[in-house]
Amino acid sequence: MNLRSPAVLAAIGVLATLVLALAVVITLLQTGGAKAIADNVALIGGLIALGGLFTSQVVSIVLRDRRSFQGGTTEQRIARLTQALSESSHVIQEIEEEMQERSELVERLKQDAQRYERLTNIKREDADAVAQTLQGELRKGERRSLVTNFIMSFGFFALGVMTTIVLRFFFGL
Repeated sequence: MNLRSPAVLAAIGVLATLVLALAVVITLLQTGGAKAIADNVALIGGLIALGGLFTSQVVSIVLRDRRSFQGGTTEQRIARLTQALSESSHVIQEIEEEMQERSELVERLKQDAQRYERLTNIKREDADAVAQTLQGELRKGERRSLVTNFIMSFGFFALGVMTTIVLRFFFGL
């Protein structure tokens, strides 16, 4: 059996991806149950996608090697293979970064959903009580603001009267 055959490599890649995904699912089941799997379904899908991408990259590299490396020295073939592996590694890194960003977005969305869920569970009486408390605080703030404005206005009025008296006394205006 030729292990460099595209069909064999594809079968090995698919099998390895499925085994890895199954191991992750079993681990999640043992640690957090079905909820852990539901919470991490995007990551499991991403893992399977990465396995598929890696498998397709390896198979395409082998097929390309067969086509383009018929001639050429061993050093040239190694250089081309190194280039291809570097490119596939770069693509995998980009996908991992995108998956991380999506995972963070999913986490933020979960937190928002939990916050909104708590807000919807507030009873009508609780909402009325909160509204009354806020209205009372607003009224207190309005009264304080009114008294403060009155004192400031009276202070400026008194300052204006005193300025007028001082100007008349010193400058005879």
